[in-house]
Amino acid sequence: MRDYYAELSKAFGIPPMEVHTFLSPRSEKGLHIIFQSHVEARAAIRQVSPNTKIGLSMSLFDFQSVPGGEEQAAHELHEEFLQFLPYMEDDDFLALQNYSREIYGPDGLIPVPADRERTQMGYEFYPEALENVIRCASKHLNKPIIVTENGVATDDDTRRVAFIDRALKGVAACIADGIPVKGYLHWSLLDNFEWQLGFSKRFGLIEVDRQTQERTPKPSAYHLGQIARANIIY
Repeated sequence: MRDYYAELSKAFGIPPMEVHTFLSPRSEKGLHIIFQSHVEARAAIRQVSPNTKIGLSMSLFDFQSVPGGEEQAAHELHEEFLQFLPYMEDDDFLALQNYSREIYGPDGLIPVPADRERTQMGYEFYPEALENVIRCASKHLNKPIIVTENGVATDDDTRRVAFIDRALKGVAACIADGIPVKGYLHWSLLDNFEWQLGFSKRFGLIEVDRQTQERTPKPSAYHLGQIARANIIY
């Protein structure tokens, strides 16, 4: 979300702390409402449909650190994931969304170095983050895992193919180690409307002509399709 804030702040002249992607900034009261809503919704669903599987989808960076940044990285992991764990213990699965990593140092979040490849979202091109997030989540919550979002915003589809291959190698390594990864959903099928950033961030396996609405599968779509049809993972 930080990259959203920076881009919107620059585009509209709004101080960064006043720009928020969703309805409001986080608050203790708001978090309590979220936690309690999940608990009560789960109970209500199970009352009317006992066989329905229930879980949360968590959007997580791979939080890393350099010497001096360990405490800040741990804080971010707590804020974004660990504090939710008591309310997820009775869930049936955990769904994960991941796109990249964040690295923390003594002074906080370290910007992506200029010599590193970046995506259209401003994230570091780092498909290996998915494996790290799966392993971290599995360590703290013993549940089946479904990857509900993982992908890259780019106009260079060869980089999307590379991203898919590297990310799935990480998923395969997790499965080989006994982590119950039950599914992988690539984000996204179509070039989408990316929140306040509009149509400029192209995540899709399929290109969309916004004038004609014509859909054109990219090579990455066929590449992922071949993996799925072969029922193999790296």
